[in-house]
Amino acid sequence: MKEKINGRIFTGKELALRMRVQPSSKRWQTREVTHREYFKAINIAVNFINEHLHEKISLRDLGEVVHISGFHFHRIFKAILGECPGRYIQRLRLEKAASKLTTTNQTLTEIAEQTGYQSPQALSKAFRKYYGIAPSEFRKRPQESELRS
Repeated sequence: MKEKINGRIFTGKELALRMRVQPSSKRWQTREVTHREYFKAINIAVNFINEHLHEKISLRDLGEVVHISGFHFHRIFKAILGECPGRYIQRLRLEKAASKLTTTNQTLTEIAEQTGYQSPQALSKAFRKYYGIAPSEFRKRPQESELRS
């Protein structure tokens, strides 16, 4: 069996290979729809995280918000944003804490409550690990600290 496509003659084996390599348009459209749905779900989850940053947020909670299992949500989140949900949440909390340290006179206890940490000690430990400097030192001289982007 031979077939002529765009001026070229293909053998039966070449045609079979061509069909396997090129996805059908219907299948491709299905994947595009799925990818759009995943992006929508991640946007909903990111909005939820931003609104509830001061609360404890579990993977299960995020999955329930977007109606996806926690395991599947974790895979999609990491594929789209490039970091795990837990690390993303921690980074946002620490960036918010750093901002509050430089723009307000709030105590570390108040900042810990507003950023979802159970105690000022927990915030201080996470802050030091992430930024390499204690929150009190950061507040005194933020311009000398090297912030991660």
